[in-house]
Amino acid sequence: MASTNQFNQNNCPLNPNFSPDSIRIYCTMYICGMKSILLSLLVLPLLTMGQTRVLFLGNSYTAVNDLPGLFDSISTNAGETVLTGSVTPGGFTFMQHTTNPASLAALSQAWDFVVLQEQSQRPSFSPAQVSNEVLPYAAQLDSMAALSDSCTKTVFYMTWGRKNGDAMNCPSYPPVCTFGGMQQRLRDSYLLMGNSNQAIIAPAGVAWQRSILTDSTLNLYDTDGSHPNLNGSYLTACVMYATIFKKDPALLTWNGNLLPATAAYLRGIASLVVLDSADQWNMDIYDVKANFGINDTAYTISLNDSSINATEYAWSFGDGNTDTLASPTHTYVNAGTYTIQLIASSPCDADTFSRVVVITDTTIVKRVNEVNAELPVVYPNPGKDEIYLSNLPEHDCSEISIYNLQGKKVLSLPKSEAVQSVTIPVSGLPSGVYYIEAGGKKFSWRKE
Repeated sequence: MASTNQFNQNNCPLNPNFSPDSIRIYCTMYICGMKSILLSLLVLPLLTMGQTRVLFLGNSYTAVNDLPGLFDSISTNAGETVLTGSVTPGGFTFMQHTTNPASLAALSQAWDFVVLQEQSQRPSFSPAQVSNEVLPYAAQLDSMAALSDSCTKTVFYMTWGRKNGDAMNCPSYPPVCTFGGMQQRLRDSYLLMGNSNQAIIAPAGVAWQRSILTDSTLNLYDTDGSHPNLNGSYLTACVMYATIFKKDPALLTWNGNLLPATAAYLRGIASLVVLDSADQWNMDIYDVKANFGINDTAYTISLNDSSINATEYAWSFGDGNTDTLASPTHTYVNAGTYTIQLIASSPCDADTFSRVVVITDTTIVKRVNEVNAELPVVYPNPGKDEIYLSNLPEHDCSEISIYNLQGKKVLSLPKSEAVQSVTIPVSGLPSGVYYIEAGGKKFSWRKE
């Protein structure tokens, strides 16, 4: 069937008059060979502090109803600051994006997330054909996304089956003859892309299927039975918001141009699909998760790191001693109760985990419960302009300090004895991962 598949394609050249400070991309998008839309997209290469930068590479499934714009509006109304860019020539495939000048120019900039959407039919083809025609280019784009910034996260945008299946390819591959069959193949292929590339999946197609099964009277399709109408694009934008920010779209209030009841229903669908199955969509695949176990012999403990995605370690043993090995050994001089804290980090993220040990004259009794709840609480994390510290020790007068990953103190302020919560202005700090030291504890925080 390799030579019989049919799908729309069109080129998207760079405007020859672009300046070095901005790249303006003009794309002509063909939908079902009947209509064309001229898109003018401004891809900004300059970083702006506090913004979440999201690049969309796809085709008309992303361009119709301006999915990046809907995502921007939803996110902005939720209090996020985002900057989006997009390259979306009609019918484009992953293979074409790997060589398209506009796509390469966009990928040469630094982004927090790169959202990749394959041509709408290709991932639904047979596993053998997907393996040859889709997966190699998915992997190539995933690698290219991180060339300018190793912290860039790839999101594979799972699309949906056509309303009545793929009539073009049904005779040669029956599984795509119905919406359900085509959707299953799309789901399988996008999960494979995400898992094989250790990347995130935005399950828009699964959300569409859940919506259709829940209320078949609410139409998500344009008149061609393939592209989204505004309902479909709004649902997809809510899925993107939940996937990228890991926040509940059901709590949002921005309805766009939809009826409030319709918008609320679609937000609820996105919430159920994304957040109830976050592990399936690899939403934490890039995150550092600190953890460790303890082995003991009398006063000596051996710490066994089991953190995920960490490359650096900062240990505090509770007796004034520290270490930076992944799995250190430590000997206590005196009996007592000690909090062992690990800050595990990578260049992109950090996480804190603690355990308590009780050392007696002859043995160590381990309390294996996490004691992160005993740490001061920082909110929001990540944050942008202000952060709030609570659960501070009431009788502690030590200053509150913020350090960057290089150990340099970048901000400090005094604490009154009776105060257990404070507000800290952080708008002047660059984006990145920091350590906050307060109440005798050190824990991680990320500035957006």
